Amino acid sequence: ARLQEMVEQLEHDKVSSIQREIRMREILKSLESERLLWMKKEVSAEIEDLNSQIEATCALVGKLMTENAELVEKVVKEAMTHDSRLKTVKRCR
Repeated sequence: ARLQEMVEQLEHDKVSSIQREIRMREILKSLESERLLWMKKEVSAEIEDLNSQIEATCALVGKLMTENAELVEKVVKEAMTHDSRLKTVKRCR
């Protein structure tokens, strides 16, 4: 009878242990899912930040290119004016 009680207790302990293991595995799965979700949110936030930085950089580059084109145009006009003045001075000599 005593041996039978010990066997039954061991069987009960085994079932309890298996149930605990199953619960632990479920908890681990849940934690892994939460971790992955958190990582996706972090990556999404970083991507949004990088996209904002890229947009700002593109806007700045566009502005600088426009300003550069305007400056080149002014330099060309000044060069043409200067060249014209030099020709006039040479003709006067």
